[in-house]
Amino acid sequence: MLSRLSEGLRSRRLDQGSSVSYSQFLGRTEDLLARQVFPDACVSRRHAALECAQVVLDVSVSLVGGPSPSSTFATRRFASSLAFLLDDGYARARDLALSLLLRLRSQHSSSQMVAEVAGELFSWETVLSDCAASSPLLTTGAPYKASLLLWTGLGDGCLGFAEGSTRVEVLEGALERLLGLVRTALSESSQIDRDSPTYGLLLCMRKLFGDLLEQKDEGSVKRLAPWAAGVLDSMHEVRSKTAYVLESDSPEGFSRGVGHDAVEVQADLLCAWRASKETSLLLADVFLAEGMLTVHQQEEVLAFFCRMLEATVHRGAFEQAFAGFVRICSALWNSPERRSQDLVRSLLKSTISNVRSKEFCSTRRSAGGNLSCHFFYFDSLHYYILLLGIPFLVQALIASQPPTTDSMPHVAATMETLLETAASAEVSIRVQSCNILRGLYRNNNLGENVGGFVEEGMRLCFAGFHSANWSVSTLRVLPTGFVQENVAGIEPQ
Repeated sequence: MLSRLSEGLRSRRLDQGSSVSYSQFLGRTEDLLARQVFPDACVSRRHAALECAQVVLDVSVSLVGGPSPSSTFATRRFASSLAFLLDDGYARARDLALSLLLRLRSQHSSSQMVAEVAGELFSWETVLSDCAASSPLLTTGAPYKASLLLWTGLGDGCLGFAEGSTRVEVLEGALERLLGLVRTALSESSQIDRDSPTYGLLLCMRKLFGDLLEQKDEGSVKRLAPWAAGVLDSMHEVRSKTAYVLESDSPEGFSRGVGHDAVEVQADLLCAWRASKETSLLLADVFLAEGMLTVHQQEEVLAFFCRMLEATVHRGAFEQAFAGFVRICSALWNSPERRSQDLVRSLLKSTISNVRSKEFCSTRRSAGGNLSCHFFYFDSLHYYILLLGIPFLVQALIASQPPTTDSMPHVAATMETLLETAASAEVSIRVQSCNILRGLYRNNNLGENVGGFVEEGMRLCFAGFHSANWSVSTLRVLPTGFVQENVAGIEPQ
């Protein structure tokens, strides 16, 4: 109803009501919503109230240019409730609360009030303290508090900026300071654990970097080039100092042995995998910022993600690395520059050609058990690959291609090569190729592109039914998911 009202006011199709004025209606609605916005309210009701408040602000701006000084939304109580929601356990609630606070700050009637509330509840020192904490309850809200402080001008003095500094300058200064704190934390510890967590700082840095990109300042990208180089150096350190958990044989059941408290060990695991997660997400954001990285640095980021996919055993950290790599591959495929497209094409070609190597064998993620090291060569770039994540690497390279006729030859050529390799007499090569094919068949983004290869896939399954090797005999389920969903119309259970 509020959305329809907002659209009608913008299009000037609604007239003033006769029984109840719009101002009366908005006042009563604001009172109703304000009573539902507090930290202990029902989650679904709180989220609905926050979303309705956004629309009420739109209607208020359309009618009178924003909430009046006597409005419920312009009270300290409402602003305080929103500020406390910055520590909410749900990201959606934090996003909506921060958005409402920033919108209220932009209104003349409530701008000073929002700044006063933020100054009373938060400070830059407490935000940095929360970022350095090992508790997710503290770290998740820290980036939102930092963003509010910086946008209200309360963080300028702490960062050494004079009054009147632009928001871009303040954000750049905050990113430099956060990077310095990350470097200090990494230099003072041999590994990332509950005593030296860094994921809160990385999360805050990623959030503020996103705020900076929203300003669309072209000069800022060039000024932050040294910062981006520092981020790359720090990311390598983060990976090396989380490897003791994430690359262990059983990270989810990680243990330091007899005599160590189980809760403390799980806290170490939490800090390690969250730091890895923020590393992957931040690097993807930096890579996608146009003009931020040189060609050599882009190759370095690709190599970093390849190493993450090859060796990370922890499922959560692996999934975040995979998601970041997919975003990067998609950006490279869609880039108008020929060199960017050639980079991802070369990586795909090198990966598929090396799958045919006799040195491959099957492992948890389908490769590399007997292979101590392997190199991909293209454009003088060496990718050190242990090949633990090759099926996912190929999926990212294939599925991220734009849905155009130009991408079809790459998909067809890859499928033909893998089907040919899967018929090899070498068991390890056969298993490796079929595991990659299984991922491609089950990828919904490739449904039409791989549909023409279902017949060959079924033949491959039938040929392996009576194999004496159990790894080959299990390949009979290779394209089952695709056939059930796309041919028979049955959703796989």
